[in-house]
Amino acid sequence: MVSSLMARGGIDLGGTKIEAVVIDAKDRVLGQARQTTPTDGGPAGVAAALVSALRAAARDSTVPLEEFAGVGVGSPGSVDAGTGTVANARNLPDWEASFPLAETLERELGVPVCLGNDVGVAVEAETALGAGRPYRNLLGLWWGTGVGGAIVIDRQRWLGRGAAGEIGHTVVKLNGARCPCAGAVVWRRMRGETRSSCGPGARTSAVSRPPCSS
Repeated sequence: MVSSLMARGGIDLGGTKIEAVVIDAKDRVLGQARQTTPTDGGPAGVAAALVSALRAAARDSTVPLEEFAGVGVGSPGSVDAGTGTVANARNLPDWEASFPLAETLERELGVPVCLGNDVGVAVEAETALGAGRPYRNLLGLWWGTGVGGAIVIDRQRWLGRGAAGEIGHTVVKLNGARCPCAGAVVWRRMRGETRSSCGPGARTSAVSRPPCSS
């Protein structure tokens, strides 16, 4: 049995599936679960599915959820880690307005929740624990429901104006079919995607949340 406050949860929110995992202090997987991302119900319905997936992973791990040190969530869209909100997640049902995802999950799960851009946190994890460990500088690309990317320089995530590395919205054909974000043809559209999770790159914080620790 993992002792109290040793286990941590992680949730990857995708346009087609939700994956949840529980790890210990040595980053060993203790439990996991997967389910389909809802296609209706709006942000509240998606949040309920995230809660369900993590609870399933906790049951698989046999670690009581109340003993978790915290939960990290990677989400598409315009993510404001400071306020814990997500907006313009157009791969998800009716998710354009800002929604307090971290606060909603904390209320339902009863543990601290940290929120980040899905591809950004994935590339940070690869840098610290995976294929990126040997390198100081890298560009990570994620090919899923959308096309995402993130840049690491001197082993630190490079944000630029807020969305550095989001290669999925690189314009590749000025006069072709337009992306649902209202921009010109971009990589997301070229790969046959019918919906886009783009949003404004700049993040602003109206309410400050405690910083997430690694």
